[in-house]
Amino acid sequence: MRRVTERATPSAPHAALVLAGAVILVAAGWLAALAPATPAALAARSMQGGATPSTCVVTHTKVAAPSVIRLGETVDVTLTARVGCPGSVTETLHVVLVLDASDSMRGSRLQDVKTAAKKSVTALDMTSNPTTMVGVVAFNSMARTICDLTDSETRAHLCIDRVTAGGGTRIDLGIMGGVRVLSLPGGSRPVPREDVNEVMVIVTDGANNAGCAPVLSAARQARGQGIALATVCIGPDCDAACMRSVASSPRLAYEADAPAEIESALDEIALLITTSEWVTLQVFDELPAAMEYVTDSAVPVASLSDVPGRLWWGEMLVPTGGLTFSLAVRPTVLGHQPTNAQASGRVLDQERREVSWLFDVPYVLVIDPSVPPTVTVTAPPAPTPTVTPRPTDTPVVRPTSTPGWPVGVTPGVCDVALARAPASAVSSGVANPNTVAGFGERCNPSSPPGPFNGQRDQLSIEQPSKPYHPLYNGLAWKCGCP
Repeated sequence: MRRVTERATPSAPHAALVLAGAVILVAAGWLAALAPATPAALAARSMQGGATPSTCVVTHTKVAAPSVIRLGETVDVTLTARVGCPGSVTETLHVVLVLDASDSMRGSRLQDVKTAAKKSVTALDMTSNPTTMVGVVAFNSMARTICDLTDSETRAHLCIDRVTAGGGTRIDLGIMGGVRVLSLPGGSRPVPREDVNEVMVIVTDGANNAGCAPVLSAARQARGQGIALATVCIGPDCDAACMRSVASSPRLAYEADAPAEIESALDEIALLITTSEWVTLQVFDELPAAMEYVTDSAVPVASLSDVPGRLWWGEMLVPTGGLTFSLAVRPTVLGHQPTNAQASGRVLDQERREVSWLFDVPYVLVIDPSVPPTVTVTAPPAPTPTVTPRPTDTPVVRPTSTPGWPVGVTPGVCDVALARAPASAVSSGVANPNTVAGFGERCNPSSPPGPFNGQRDQLSIEQPSKPYHPLYNGLAWKCGCP
């Protein structure tokens, strides 16, 4: 759960609500309806039954760092996804504020909540967005509708001012009261409502008098009807664990203590629901046998599949800056290792049309922990660094000075060589530079030597855009790395 002091902006994903990226508030019930499919199945079905394909366009990346590690160390893996859905935006937005009016809210705390709530209503700019409407529900030992949905900022402010404190705490009744305010006349509701984006913002400072179970039941009913739930948990007596489970996503669960934090939380929620793509996003990552997941390292918190080594995230509402997901893994064998067996994602737009994709597979080079990744030789002519032969791949040696090189020239190894060539070939090329193409040549052989035409000193691949091959696309000394 995030602290509200971590601010979100439309251009940068929030670290915890944002994660350098943000959040997702979509029909919350959709996630419950989306049973995790296999990654291969996800990638294969961007269109089902000949339906019109989604207009959503997804850009995605997956990276792993560092690219070279010792056995036993961990690798940070980061997946990002940005979603744009031109021509498929639902303009209508209905928001219901469900405010705690129990006895513990008396005095300045309730006044702080009212002030923050009115500010967030103003941020919705209902004058410029006539299809945006706000309702207000107060709860203590029972739920009371203060005002039904209104498109008047003035009326919404007056309704917030009418909330008074006293009595017990029944959060579950407050949630059901919010569902009634969002219902159509007569109480009927399509599930989910594809013509309206619906949000319930629950603000409380306590624990439910009847326990958390009724609260979770009410929240499931609301999410099942396509309502996205955001929570603001105030003070040390608030049941933060329960409210985190109520929220449609961990990114939508806030803790607040000071008045400024309450205001910040409600501001961020208003920003997210007015600047994000209302779609359902799922991201899956399946690890290979030689890669262990570091327990509890996933951010935001991931769901673990029944399949060993497989985890997934489900989010609703993708901010403008996109979303970032991360985890840590630990290789268990030496050599050039993939960080995942397969990673995939899918998006469902508001009309339940799907877009699916596969992420790239980053590789890392795992070296023996007993051998340092670099060897420094203080003065020539020092002997070439050697590594005791081992049954596994040879670790890469990066000397800072090597016999045969001019004084002042420090050879290096390009990342493309580390990523694509065998470690034994790279180490051999560094230790015996004269056996590699390009050694001793100037950057521009047709021009005289000079400060801008030095010796080729970076070990790369002949054609960096193509796979390594010892005969047809081997190592070469070059001027600079791609």
